[in-house]
Amino acid sequence: MKTTTEKTTARNATPVVTDGRTEKIERKSWILTGLLVLLALPFRSVAVVTGVVIGALLVILNFRWLRNFVQALLAGDRQPSKFTVFLYLLKYVFTGLVFFAVIKYDLSNVIAIMVGVSVVFLAICWEGIDSHRKLGGEENHATKF
Repeated sequence: MKTTTEKTTARNATPVVTDGRTEKIERKSWILTGLLVLLALPFRSVAVVTGVVIGALLVILNFRWLRNFVQALLAGDRQPSKFTVFLYLLKYVFTGLVFFAVIKYDLSNVIAIMVGVSVVFLAICWEGIDSHRKLGGEENHATKF
């Protein structure tokens, strides 16, 4: 059974229908971040733990900003405002500056950052597997390749 929720934006009252998957993915990303931090603790390296945290925070924030931007686009009947596009592009500047500072000033382990950045990808895979199981596997799909 599929549940949907409606959200409205401040710009207008047009509802955006979602099935809650993006929220589930974000929640699973936070769970995976916690697990990765726990797995990083035995390394006894502040650089590894901060790398996982920085990478995960950046990718989860990026995912949230992307979700909000797409929902605003879908809810609107017109082109996005210049301010909305500016904020969307600003996220890339922010992310780039954080990566630059972390690498330039050697604030954490670069490999650990990449591991942290992978949490949303892993959460998407996890959500896909959960959704597949809830559908009952392949036998319930309308089309087969």
